[in-house]
Amino acid sequence: MAEAKLVHIVARPYDAEVMRRALVEAGYPAVLVGWGSSGCVQVERERPAVVVLSTRRAEDECALFLRGLRAGEHGRSVPVVVVVEPGSRLATTQLGADRLLLRPLDVGALAAAVRALSGGSERAVSVPAVSSPAASSLAASSPAVSVPAVSSLAASSPAASSLAASSPPLVLSGVSSLEPPIRETRATGPSLPAVVAPVLQILRSGTLREIDPARLVAEAHHAGVTGRLRFHRGEAEKTIAFDGGDPVFASSNQSYDRLGDLLFREGKITREQYALCDEGVAGSGRRLGAILIDRGFIKARELFPLVRRQIAEIIYSLFAWTDGSYELTGGEPPPDEKIRLDLSTFVLVLEGIRRKYGLDRLQELVGPSETCLLALPAVSGLAADAPLVPAERASLELMDGRRSLREIASRTRTDELTLYQLAHAAMITGAVTRRGDAEVRVIHGEESVPVARQRELTIDRHRIEAKYAQVLEADYFTLLGVAPDASSHEALRAYQRASEEFRLEAFGAELRQELAAELDEIAETLEEAFEVISDEELRRSYRRCIGS
Repeated sequence: MAEAKLVHIVARPYDAEVMRRALVEAGYPAVLVGWGSSGCVQVERERPAVVVLSTRRAEDECALFLRGLRAGEHGRSVPVVVVVEPGSRLATTQLGADRLLLRPLDVGALAAAVRALSGGSERAVSVPAVSSPAASSLAASSPAVSVPAVSSLAASSPAASSLAASSPPLVLSGVSSLEPPIRETRATGPSLPAVVAPVLQILRSGTLREIDPARLVAEAHHAGVTGRLRFHRGEAEKTIAFDGGDPVFASSNQSYDRLGDLLFREGKITREQYALCDEGVAGSGRRLGAILIDRGFIKARELFPLVRRQIAEIIYSLFAWTDGSYELTGGEPPPDEKIRLDLSTFVLVLEGIRRKYGLDRLQELVGPSETCLLALPAVSGLAADAPLVPAERASLELMDGRRSLREIASRTRTDELTLYQLAHAAMITGAVTRRGDAEVRVIHGEESVPVARQRELTIDRHRIEAKYAQVLEADYFTLLGVAPDASSHEALRAYQRASEEFRLEAFGAELRQELAAELDEIAETLEEAFEVISDEELRRSYRRCIGS
């Protein structure tokens, strides 16, 4: 096998662990990575010998991931094993896969597939024997079929159907019970700017049925894009300019989005003033803002905040688009089009989602109310500067991979729409993920939040138990952590420190309930110890009693 690591991408942690163990036992160093652009980046960085992909996820996202993977320098040629459910639509479409395996998974067949692909032998679709009748008949009637190393992508869902490329389709010959794969071609977009990582060519061009505008803005930010995302819908065209991943300008050919229209709607200028300025723009070619200041219609100090607002409003208006197309073009924005917003990307997309995304749309993107979300380390930083109410902050804290959205909404008394808006903004900006998408022990080099919380819970429990053992067995000096001849000031500081560390409120609800009696006794004994040690006469008597 090649020295490169095997990258194993899967929808559920149980599947991931089963396959990882099987591959490790077979001699392959398996590594678990997440979905989305971060997973594609890791494939490019670590250059694995084989990628194993489970498709128990939303089919659209699976196809999008494969499209991003195949856009990378290493990803376009790395062998991919895809594990699918019997009867899955994805089993009948062009996936860009080199080998298909059906569930229930035979781990021996998986190891054999990885061995064949990493060893350079012929790549062929292989369907193992399975227990279900439908799958058994499929396996019996479907001989292995060779396919190119880089297959095209297409699926029967709208999000993935436009992903086909010019390479020959994956065809499962002899499978009469399955629909034939859909073949569709799409004109290739302009070449991607060199500043954008190849694995993020998903941004290059596509439709808004494939990926929603909020996610596009977030992906451009993560990728550090410098260039323009152009959106088209009918005759409408809007553009967002990025500089190093930050939105710095936006333009539109719609009159409603013009700065003059914004000022007129808000009553800052009259219709006559607007008409005069419009004539000035047409006659001189100068920007409207400069003319508004020259004519005394707005104050000079108002222009910059107004332009910032106009840029944000154009971006927010794009979030209402559910169809249309987009393309990424290169080129650094000129200096007069570098106006950085005073909003973080999280705050920007959250506001746009709040304004333009309804519940039905969000449920398609996030999942049903039974969906469990997993907070990642980035959540605290993103939420710190965001305009969130306490219930929303509490909702993020409760995204531990175990509680469903329904449970979180009930517990925090947050309405369903608000929670879904927050969840989608957090997901696309990398603050949370669906349980199973990245529920591995390490995410981007950091422990996932639930794993870190469990570790902290264990540490706190042991700490309480150790302190309680001191209450039962140790003397007051040991309990406070001071020497028998410590000064009163030292005793005071030690008491304050220990009282703060072991106060009931310092621990989570689980430990407060589990060890409430022990914490109460610790608090009482600490206070008693301080009263004795801080009084010189009581201290002398106590030292005589313990023989100190």
